[in-house]
Amino acid sequence: MKKLKYFCLVFILLPICFLLVGCGKPTVTNIEKTGSNGNTDIYTIYYSNGTTSTLNVENGKDGADGADLDLKALYQLCVENNLYSGDFQSFLQNYINNNANENVGIYSAMNSVVSVYSAFKTIQYSKTAYEIGAGAGIIYKMDNVSNISYILTNAHVVGDYYSALSHKLPESIMVWQYGAEVDISATKHAMDSGYYADYKFKGGVSAKCVGLSIDYDLAILQVETDKLLNFNPDACAVKIADDYSIAENVYAIGNPEAEGVSVTSGVVSVVSEEISIPNFPIDSLTHVYRVIRIDVPIYGGNSGGGLFNSSGKLVGIINAGWKTSSEVADNYNYALPIDNAKQVANNLIYYAENGTPTYSLKHISMDELGASVNEKFVDFNETNGQLICDVYVSKLNDESLLNNCNLQLGDVFKSLTIDGTTYNITRYFQIDDLLISARKNSKITFHVLRGGNEQVVNLTNFENLI
Repeated sequence: MKKLKYFCLVFILLPICFLLVGCGKPTVTNIEKTGSNGNTDIYTIYYSNGTTSTLNVENGKDGADGADLDLKALYQLCVENNLYSGDFQSFLQNYINNNANENVGIYSAMNSVVSVYSAFKTIQYSKTAYEIGAGAGIIYKMDNVSNISYILTNAHVVGDYYSALSHKLPESIMVWQYGAEVDISATKHAMDSGYYADYKFKGGVSAKCVGLSIDYDLAILQVETDKLLNFNPDACAVKIADDYSIAENVYAIGNPEAEGVSVTSGVVSVVSEEISIPNFPIDSLTHVYRVIRIDVPIYGGNSGGGLFNSSGKLVGIINAGWKTSSEVADNYNYALPIDNAKQVANNLIYYAENGTPTYSLKHISMDELGASVNEKFVDFNETNGQLICDVYVSKLNDESLLNNCNLQLGDVFKSLTIDGTTYNITRYFQIDDLLISARKNSKITFHVLRGGNEQVVNLTNFENLI
C-alpha cells in the first residue's frame, strides 16, 4: 500500500485566469450505422467538435439497401440533409484522413465535463473569511423532465475540514462547462493572503451537494438541466465503460491549475491497487482507497475530473497524484475505478431522490457480515489483462451481527446476485463494490463452491446495516 503525498484539489488565488475557447467550423470525422428501424437504417454522423446528427436511409430506395451505401452515396445524402456543405474531395479528406477521427469520443466526452469551484466559509478567524477551491466533475445523469441533473466529483472538492457549515460543505458551489468564461471576484482578507473577506461567482451554473462519501472520496452535486443546456446545447451525461485494461490508452479531462477544462493522456499502469492518503482534507484522518494507477499527467484542479478511454467512455474519477515539488508533477497518478464509483454515485442519488441525502454512505460490507475474503491467482484475461482469481472466505467473525451470513471458511465465491442481476466474481474487491447497490428491500444471493459442490447462500436480516 502506498502512502500518498499530494492531493489534486487546488485552492486558488484570485484573479482567476479567464478561459474562452473558440473553434472553427466542425468537420465530419466518422459515419457509422448505429441502428435499424424496420425498413430504415439509421446512421450517426460524428463531427470534430464532439456533436452528432443522425441520418435515416430507407432500404430499397433506388434499388439499394442502406447497408450497401458507398462513400459517394453517403456524401450525397449528407449534402441533401444539410449535414455537410463541402465538396466530395474535402469530405473524403475529412472522413478518411482526419486524425480527429480517432479522438471524436474524447471531443464528445468534453461535453460531459465541468469545472467545479467551491467557496468555503471558514472557522479559523473571528471575522468572516473564505477559501476558494477548484476542481472538476462529470455530468453523471441528466433528466429533462424533472429538470434535475447530477454531477459526480470528489468529496474533497466540495468538503473542507475548516468549513463552518454542516458536513464540512461549502457555502456556494458553481460549475462552468467547457468553453465557458470563469468569472470570480473576491476581496483579499486583511489577516491572511490565502483567504478572502468576500467573493462573488458570476455566470456558471449553481450547484448544491446532495450526497457525499469520505470513504470513497466521491460526492454528488445537483444542478438544473436547462441551465446546463442553455450554455451548451450538446451537454450530455457521461457514457460509462464496461471495463478497462492494463496498458489501455486513457485521457484525463479536468480543470488543471484552475485554468479551465483540458485534456492530458497516458495509459493504465495498474488496474487495481490501494493507496493511503493521510490528513484527508475533510476530516484530517488517513483513508485508504482502491484506485487505478495511471501515467497520465495531472495537476492541482484535476480532482473530480474524468478518466476516459479512447471511445470517450468513463473508466474512473481522478482523485490523487504523486508530486515531488510545487512545480513538477510526476506521471504517477490515480483514479477511483468506475466499478465502485458508479455504485457510490447511484447510491448517493438514490437517497437524495428519496428525500434522505446521506453524507456517510449507507451500504453493506463483508466485514459487517462477519466474513473476510481473500483471493488466489488463477489466470489473466488475455483480452484486457484483468486478473482472474479464486475469491474465498479467509476468516469468520462469530461475534458479527449476522453471524457470517451462513458462509463457511474456505467457500469460493463464483457469483453474486442482487435483485435478479448476477455478477461473476473474479476479484476480492468486487463483492464490496457490488454490495453498495443493495437497498433495504434487496434480494441478495451468494453462489459458492463448498467442498467441490455448488451452494446457494441467501443473505437475510441485513436491513439494519443500511
